[in-house]
Amino acid sequence: MFSGLLLVIACINFTNLSIAQSVKRAKETGVRKVLGAKRSNLITYFLTDTAIQCIMALLLSFALVEVGMPVLNNLMGTELSLFGFANPKLLIFQLTTVMLLVVLLSGGYAAFFLSSYEPVKVLKGNLSRSIGSIWMRKALMLVQFAVATIFMVSLIVIKQQVNFIKNKDVGFDKEHVLVFKIRKGQTLKNFEQIKQRLAKIEGVTAVSRVNYYPGVKSMQVVGREYNGKSIQNLSMITVDFDYFKVMGMPAKLGRVFADQFATDSTAIVVNETAVKKYGLQKEVGNKWIEGRTLVGVVKDHVQKGMEINPEPTAYVIEGRTTNSANNVILKVSGHNIQQTLNEVKEVWQSVEPFPFQYSWLDQSFANVYVQYVRLDKLFNIFTYVTLSIAILGLFALAAFTVQERTKEIGVRKVLGAETKDILQMLNKSFLVLVVIANMIAIPIAYILSNNWLSGFAYRTTLTIWPFLVATTISIMVTIITVSLQAYQTAKAKPVDALKYE
Repeated sequence: MFSGLLLVIACINFTNLSIAQSVKRAKETGVRKVLGAKRSNLITYFLTDTAIQCIMALLLSFALVEVGMPVLNNLMGTELSLFGFANPKLLIFQLTTVMLLVVLLSGGYAAFFLSSYEPVKVLKGNLSRSIGSIWMRKALMLVQFAVATIFMVSLIVIKQQVNFIKNKDVGFDKEHVLVFKIRKGQTLKNFEQIKQRLAKIEGVTAVSRVNYYPGVKSMQVVGREYNGKSIQNLSMITVDFDYFKVMGMPAKLGRVFADQFATDSTAIVVNETAVKKYGLQKEVGNKWIEGRTLVGVVKDHVQKGMEINPEPTAYVIEGRTTNSANNVILKVSGHNIQQTLNEVKEVWQSVEPFPFQYSWLDQSFANVYVQYVRLDKLFNIFTYVTLSIAILGLFALAAFTVQERTKEIGVRKVLGAETKDILQMLNKSFLVLVVIANMIAIPIAYILSNNWLSGFAYRTTLTIWPFLVATTISIMVTIITVSLQAYQTAKAKPVDALKYE
């Protein structure tokens, strides 16, 4: 989608450049028609001219893609390859189709509008002020800056959401938590002894285990009966004692599991969502499903990602009816982490003589939003490229406008107009178009941004600032670009302007 929009903007930019050259091309068209060229010949000529430029651009793009592909793969975490495409025929068909569309879109103005000019009118003077030409210029510029504004707003909103996600309180302490998997059944049976050995390592502050730690999206969902009521869609997480200590999740009501209470092996802890869904506000200390005593309630936390609301969740100590808690989690202090890690590795490999594979919880949990970080980076590229193309098109049209109003500028200078008055006059016509483009783009950008944010359970608030910033940038870019192009003409001596042609 974004690539398609960039192609459309590029085609519009090419057309803007064609319009900027329309005076010379119109005269060329008139001469060719006088010499006997038919309209069909001219259409073929202009489209062929555009096609040659597009083919050269395609060949250049192959080289740029090959050079930039490693950077893109590193940025997006992909393994794309230009010449490793699984279906070459499909790639050729897609490229041919896109090329034809680009040639028609970008070369359409020159092919169909310029070829329709009557030779007598063309050779008598400048057609650049014709209604068709003016309408085309304004329409193309509106589209360019509308798309550029939509990209800018989207980029700002994505950045705000990514920052919100990064700084969001996820409901647990994910810093300095080491995670690694238990591979042998014998280790599970003897875990209490192993746990004591791990806990004695300097730097290890708490040891536990769990089957589904935060960031794991596939979880056990159960249905149970309680007092004749059906308890459905309850996520069940199997843990060991000290799990809530490792995760920094204190009880909001009651208490969490503690190994000094022998009955806790058949107890249960739930989250806030489970309390609300199943009406457990006054059930702490009472028997609940499977005859388990509800000993406490913990705060909701992010488990599967920022797109999903907290689900009703129950925590139980591993038993015969639960899945094995086969992930060891250790809370370590922030001092001498490498030494602590080496000692943990030594102890664990004495238990399971396999390569020690581990991860840090904060890094693995980051996978729940890494796609949005990558989207942010990708949108940076798209936005800067789109804005750059829009500036090029604006620069071409500004040059064209200044060129065709050179005599007018000279007359105004003779009548006493200052340079700032000339710049204000030239900027005004472009600023009106940019403001209209923003008025069109902002509602579209709002709808798109709001729809995108609605896919998140945890999301930032959509404020007016992204729209104000995008509008301000587009206006400032217009003023700078037009002023740079017009300044030399506005500063020129009136006699030089009036001698123009």
